[in-house]
Order: sequence, then C-alpha cells, then structure tokens
Amino acid sequence: SVTVLGETTGSRAVTRSGAQPGDWIIVTGNLGGSLVGGHLNFRPRVHEAMQLHANVELHAMIDLSDGLARDLHHVLAESGVGAVLESESIPISQFVQDADDSRSPLEHALCDGEDFELLFTLSESDGAKLLADSPIDVPISHIGHIVEGEGCQIRDLNGKLVSLPIGGWEHLF
Repeated sequence: SVTVLGETTGSRAVTRSGAQPGDWIIVTGNLGGSLVGGHLNFRPRVHEAMQLHANVELHAMIDLSDGLARDLHHVLAESGVGAVLESESIPISQFVQDADDSRSPLEHALCDGEDFELLFTLSESDGAKLLADSPIDVPISHIGHIVEGEGCQIRDLNGKLVSLPIGGWEHLF
C-alpha cells in the first residue's frame, strides 16, 4: 500500500471531471506493450504534466495506468460527457507491432494498461497550439474529441463508428 500527499503548484488542480464537449483528447507517448515488458521501463510523466499545465488550460487529465479503454471512461463518467476516438490516430508502441497473440496492435494500445502516459482534454485552440509547438519532448497525439452524451465510440479504419467498451485492467476491490 502506498499513500502520496501533494499540493498544487499555484494553479488549480486538473481533475478527471473537467472535460467539456468540443475538447480535444490528447495522449503523450505510445500505447500498448506492457504485457511484453514495456511496464518495466517507464518514466512517469510528472514533469510533462507540469509543463503542459503551465502552457495551456487543461480541462481534465488522467494517467493511463489501467489502459486507454478504461481510464478514458473514468474521465467521461466524472465529467458527464462522451467521446469519439479515431483509431488511426492512436499512437501504438513498437512493442506490440509484431505481438504473437490473437489481439491486434490497436487492441493492445487500448487495453494493455501500465502505459503510464497522460491523457488530457483541452480546447481545440489550445490543442492546436500544443501540436504546433509542444513544450515537452515526449510526442503527443490528438486521438479524438469530447462529445455531449455518454459512452465512447471509436471510428474504425473504414470510417464506421463502433462502441468502445470498457477494457483494460480491472481492480478487484
């Protein structure tokens, strides 16, 4: 068991509950690969979170420890909104490109967990600002947007919207 205490840096705390319709959804780094050892070699994105927060107005943020398909649903539930993801925009780790199992690289990126990357939402204008001139060295990817309503959909490579169920690590408590 671990307990961590902290305080804000002077700006407001960025929680899971601030996502708004129209927000862009952005992630840092590449996703997937923990099941083939990626979780053993990671760097927490604390510095990057602070740099992002200092440069743009973040509406909501979460670290991706349980998988994109689970952690994004936490943000959606806390914010009372829905999302549409673009499958072709999700950055997939090289560790799963040639995975030798029945799941696709995209399924690994959505559900492996322990990526320890950041997922955050912000206005379209701030998102465009970050993509044009990012204050961090880690790659960032615009993977979708927040919509009114509930749940999450993902646009497949054929342009069809399908429901994205909650996936990834489920804590037993």
